[in-house]
Amino acid sequence: MSDRFKTLIVVTLCAVLIWTYADSQSIQTRTFPAVMLRVPEPPSTAQGSPVMWLPGLDGPSFQVSLVVEGSAVALDRFRADLIEAIDLTASPAFPVEPGRHVVLLAAVLEEHPLFREAGLSVEVDPPTVQLQLDTIHRASLHIDAPDLPGMDIETRAANAELVLPRSIWESVRADITSLSVRLDMARVENLDTGVQHTLLSVPIQTPALLQDAPFLEIEPAAITLLVTIRDPRAEATLPTVFFYVILPDNQVGRWRVEVSSGGDDFLRDVKVMGPTDLIERINAVPPQLIIRALVQLTQDQLDQRVERGSAVFSLLDTQLQFEIAGEIVESLPVDLTITPVEQEPPDDEDTATPGD
Repeated sequence: MSDRFKTLIVVTLCAVLIWTYADSQSIQTRTFPAVMLRVPEPPSTAQGSPVMWLPGLDGPSFQVSLVVEGSAVALDRFRADLIEAIDLTASPAFPVEPGRHVVLLAAVLEEHPLFREAGLSVEVDPPTVQLQLDTIHRASLHIDAPDLPGMDIETRAANAELVLPRSIWESVRADITSLSVRLDMARVENLDTGVQHTLLSVPIQTPALLQDAPFLEIEPAAITLLVTIRDPRAEATLPTVFFYVILPDNQVGRWRVEVSSGGDDFLRDVKVMGPTDLIERINAVPPQLIIRALVQLTQDQLDQRVERGSAVFSLLDTQLQFEIAGEIVESLPVDLTITPVEQEPPDDEDTATPGD
């Protein structure tokens, strides 16, 4: 092989290498239509830990279109490295102060090591995204036991922690002072009466105001309840039950009616039996349901000045039963003294004659 031919080969190889290098360093623009960007979920739920989210978006990731400018080699390397979503927090330009931010994505990405170290510039569509930065707050709240008729319910855990971003807690703290549990009635409908039962893993209910709150947790998420099914019927003994006279509207104030039974103007030792929830209302302090012996009189009875009448404990159908002196009674006879108000005798001092 002649020297001239050898020289030609060397020159050709050098030209190819120079051309290849020049092509690799030429500035190009490429479009990447579906690139995922993300902000990470909080690594910890400890008090004061940083937390961030994208208001209005579902999840920590979102998709954008990128137009990237740089050398061919850098663009090829960028394409190869673009396997997972780009973590925006790796950029020094990412916001760090708590609050709501409108983030210019191009500015954040160009400071990201993936772009800055390769000398890439970028245009982003959409150009911005809203970002909320905050810290974790843990609020300890009392757990309210369910108040269900016919049951005694206790909670094994007195408190639970509500874990959520601080700014959201500050907006609801005046309205959320305790937590409640959600008891599935199917779990208690076949329990034996009068026995304390242990119900495991009863979930704590998410407050309605926080249904859409990001990063919300309740610790523990479920607790143990101690449930006793009371006898569906109970009883109470009332030492005194007073009479209550009911007159026609147009006769009110025109008659004085005195009611007595056995010489007393009230009934003694009336036993009341019925559903537990009604008996509890009767026994409450102060009573939520007051029992009276009702004496209803008609116009004819008033005009006739009747001396006997009947007392009942309710004018409507009732689930309660009443017992006096060992006997169930629906009504009982009473003595009446009826006096027209205008015919009441005047006081002695009003009838005294002058000089007496």
